[in-house]
Amino acid sequence: SLTLLAIVLIAPAAFSILGFVSAFGVMTTPTNDRDNANPAKRQEMATLTCQWGQLADFPASKQDYTIRTEGNSFTRSFRGSFRDSPEVIQQWLLDSPGVQGGNMEVLPDGSTKYELKMGDGASHGEVIVSEDQQEVSFYVSWS
Repeated sequence: SLTLLAIVLIAPAAFSILGFVSAFGVMTTPTNDRDNANPAKRQEMATLTCQWGQLADFPASKQDYTIRTEGNSFTRSFRGSFRDSPEVIQQWLLDSPGVQGGNMEVLPDGSTKYELKMGDGASHGEVIVSEDQQEVSFYVSWS
């Protein structure tokens, strides 16, 4: 009968399409929460942040350090912060080619924003240093 023929011909195709859509969804679903909780992934994020933003390695003496990933399979970004002494932060800025080659702007709250000269095909990056020069926040992205 026609119904049986439709089931035999259409059902396998429908399941194949649904399987592809499901697999595509898994491939494009961000693993951000899992990555953000994994120390090895967090170290990789720090390495990529420094590469993309042409930043010196984060100071070993940093405190209250955070880093997390955002985005999906087609875009990736890293955002974080740390605290340190003004002297250490100033030296870190001087040792960071992305800061030296970028643009600087003093923000209304007295903090300083550095638009980074990006590397490795990254699309945007910035570092903001608090007015008291004891806290750094950073953001880099690739898309």
